[in-house]
Amino acid sequence: MARRARGIVVHSHWAADQIGREAPATPIEVIPHHAGAPPSETVGVSRRDARRRLGLPEGAFIVGHFGFVTRPKQPEAVIGGMAQLHRAHRESLLVVVGADNTGGGLDRIIDRHDVRDAVRPVGFVGLTKFYLYLKAVDAVINLRYPSAGESSGSIARALAEGRAVICNNYHAFAELPGEAVLKVEIDRPQAEQVGEHLIHLATDRQFKEGIETHARTYAETVLDQQRCASLYLSFADRVAAIQ
Repeated sequence: MARRARGIVVHSHWAADQIGREAPATPIEVIPHHAGAPPSETVGVSRRDARRRLGLPEGAFIVGHFGFVTRPKQPEAVIGGMAQLHRAHRESLLVVVGADNTGGGLDRIIDRHDVRDAVRPVGFVGLTKFYLYLKAVDAVINLRYPSAGESSGSIARALAEGRAVICNNYHAFAELPGEAVLKVEIDRPQAEQVGEHLIHLATDRQFKEGIETHARTYAETVLDQQRCASLYLSFADRVAAIQ
């Protein structure tokens, strides 16, 4: 299919390299996974307002995990890192926004780390509530290992909201700029790295604000919806002109 296609769009250079090996003669264009537009009901909602609407503690350091909970999203590292943060900051909280597809594994991990009081599973929610939680949190954990090379819509949305994102330094996620996200290496204990990043964010306000600023700037300049739409149209024009 790739070799017969007139053109292929991917979201990362890693994916372009993989496709290029199979279809070296097919035009391939890298266009970022755009951040999309938030629901109108959430535009202008502050972190404090979002917490009030969701019943979340106003003064806590709140971490979010968004999307389906699966084994590749490394729930052991997420909860293990959160446990480190909670030992240092007892008021911290993790909200897990998305359906749990671990077959009970998430609950067992939570109990093993003894952080039942620090983790709030929310389950699947609609887009408006998703954005309220995204606006309410201080940081987002989004790990993927192993990965099929996919890019993450929830990371794009989090960056657009100026949230500090912790992700793996792996495949497509390795291409995210280091000043806008915090990276976790897959060949080192991931829970320890997650915990270190969370504690740094929770204790160094200036550092956290710097990450948030870079995240928002990256989303505005690279992940902007109109910019990405223009790139799609430009590539379609070039492909259509090929005889």
